[in-house]
Amino acid sequence: MLMNNLTAITDKIKRDWQTAREAVHFGTACPFLLRCSFDEGWWEEATMKDFPASAAELLQFWKISAQADLFKDETYGQWGVVIYSPAATLAETARQRAIRSQDILADDLVFGGFYGDTELLMADGRGAIYVCLPLYARADWPRVADSLQDFLLRLYHAQGAKYWE
Repeated sequence: MLMNNLTAITDKIKRDWQTAREAVHFGTACPFLLRCSFDEGWWEEATMKDFPASAAELLQFWKISAQADLFKDETYGQWGVVIYSPAATLAETARQRAIRSQDILADDLVFGGFYGDTELLMADGRGAIYVCLPLYARADWPRVADSLQDFLLRLYHAQGAKYWE
């Protein structure tokens, strides 16, 4: 069921946003065109063991797309979300854990970020999605979705706007 829901959401995003177009953020036309792009799916059994059990939803997403740019500003590249590849997720999680050991816990995965910003996307040990704010402790990070599927759906409905702000 999880794979079907993630596939349905990504298919909808691909269909509606594969060509750069104008978005509306909070009732105002976005000043630049946005586009979504997805890489081919990824699956490497040997690497699966490197991820905690809590990463099941991300692993399912990576079967669909190894990396994705969501609602990226096609002109300047200063807006949008990037979902990192599995290797980039492992590397960024390790890097952030070394820098912020009090904030990035053992089952957390830093799996994405924002073009033009230093904020990061993190999935916790239960699959909830947080925006990691660079100057704030974990307790102050906004929980933006209950799951990756929920995050993608909310981001789609917001046409790439930071709906939590």
